[in-house]
Amino acid sequence: MKRVIFFFIVVLLLTSGFSIYSWKQCEDENKEMLEDVYTEFETNRWELENIGQTFEYLLQNNASDEVILLYTIAYRDHVFVVKNVFDILCAHSKEGKEKFLKLSNAMTNLHVFLNSAAVRPHERRRMMLSENLETLKQFDVLFEELNKYRSPYGIPDTLPERFLKVSNDLHIVEQGGS
Repeated sequence: MKRVIFFFIVVLLLTSGFSIYSWKQCEDENKEMLEDVYTEFETNRWELENIGQTFEYLLQNNASDEVILLYTIAYRDHVFVVKNVFDILCAHSKEGKEKFLKLSNAMTNLHVFLNSAAVRPHERRRMMLSENLETLKQFDVLFEELNKYRSPYGIPDTLPERFLKVSNDLHIVEQGGS
C-alpha cells in the first residue's frame, strides 16, 4: 500500500513539475510573441519621428493642399497601427498594462486629431495643423525616445505619461470655427 501511495505521489510531483514547466514556457513564448509584435511594426513608429517637422516644412513652404492631405492620412494610418500594437500589448501582457493603456490612449488622441484634420476642408486642415504645430513637434521627440527601446517592457513609466499629456494638448478646430 505504501508503494502505491509513494508511486502516486511521485507521479503527481512529476505531473506538477511538467505542468509548471509548460506554463512557464508558454508565458515566455507569449512575452516573446508580444515583443515580436512591438518590433514588427517599428517602421510605423519610425515614420512618426518627424511628424511635427514634416508638417512645419509643408506649411512653411506652402505645399499643395493635396500633399498636406496625403501626409495627414499617411501619419494617421501609422498612428492607427501603433495604437493597435499598444492595444494588443495591453490586452495580452501580464506586466506593463497601465503603461500600454496610456500609450494606446495617447495614440487614440493623436489618431482622432489627424483623422479630424484629414476630413476638414483644406483651409481648416491647414489651420488645425498650424495651431498644433508645437504640440506635433513635441511628438517628434517622444517618438524618437520611444524608438530607442527594442522591447516594450523597457519603456520607462514616465514616457507614456508624457505621451498622454502631449496628446491631450492637441486642439481640434471645429467646422464652424475654433
